[in-house]
Amino acid sequence: MEWYEKIGDFFSRKFTQTKTFAVQHSPQIFFGLGIVGVGVGVGLCIKKSLEPDDAVVQVNEEIREIKAYADAHMSDAEGSAYTTDDYKNDMRTATVKAVGAYAFNYIWALIAVTGGIICFGKSNSIHKGREIAATTIAAGFASKYNKLANAVRERYGEGVLYELTNDITPALATSDGSGDILDKPPEKPTLPMSETARFFDAQSVNWSKSADANLLYISLMEEQFNTKLMISATHFLSYNQVCGMLDLKKNLKEVKDPKTGKVLKGITEGDILGWEYDKNMTHKIVISVLNMDEYVKAYNPCTEALDDYCYNGDNVLYLDFNCTDILSDYYMMAA
Repeated sequence: MEWYEKIGDFFSRKFTQTKTFAVQHSPQIFFGLGIVGVGVGVGLCIKKSLEPDDAVVQVNEEIREIKAYADAHMSDAEGSAYTTDDYKNDMRTATVKAVGAYAFNYIWALIAVTGGIICFGKSNSIHKGREIAATTIAAGFASKYNKLANAVRERYGEGVLYELTNDITPALATSDGSGDILDKPPEKPTLPMSETARFFDAQSVNWSKSADANLLYISLMEEQFNTKLMISATHFLSYNQVCGMLDLKKNLKEVKDPKTGKVLKGITEGDILGWEYDKNMTHKIVISVLNMDEYVKAYNPCTEALDDYCYNGDNVLYLDFNCTDILSDYYMMAA
């Protein structure tokens, strides 16, 4: 990769990270802008009250002069040079001037406060929208779980469902025929580190300290990837494209032409590994998730005496992508 391509890729990646961060934290950003707007508006209002514009000073002086002149010369006696009607007319004129002067005096404070209130409303709107989306997805998961639970209950019985739900390993009979029952020792699972497996942690701009937020984000992105695969003009998604959108490390291993053995310039394994559109499958891309925090707690139990030395765990997720296709069209075009 040439130096200018590396610079372009760097700025493109930073732009994507910034955009993703802004979208992910948009409620907080708008709320902060609202606080700034209202604060600036109140500050300008106080400043303009203590140091008003010249127009405000002039109109206030004019009102004082009208009142002073009226106190000295106003009379309702016949033939008076300055009557009550004259005073009312002068005050109406001065009031109109005062309204305009004060409006211009506080215009920027009013704009700042109004903008802050609009930002508060936008923040609340985005937050409510995400709550509704999360509730809808949770309801969908609950419905699928209930359907699966009913199927297990009907086929295998309530006991099997209880064991699966509570992660209980059924007891096994001994081989000597004595009838004694021994608990099967738990097998410690391993993490198959494949080329398509990635850790979703703080290295990704999309990662959150909330485990629930991370699980929800991965679920939403999985749905988005499947939709993108279906509506994309090319009808394929590569592994590197998916990693790029999740801000995960790409697979940049070189690819060799099977015929000539030469390295294909600009093509990596992650570019030709991925998913091709299949009209018979509406959900082809699957991201398997294993919560590393739960993994450590389940298989590295702590004693009361060693609680201070236990691994509390970050909300790190282990993701495994079910890449199903070699993108032959893309591969041949590049070759």
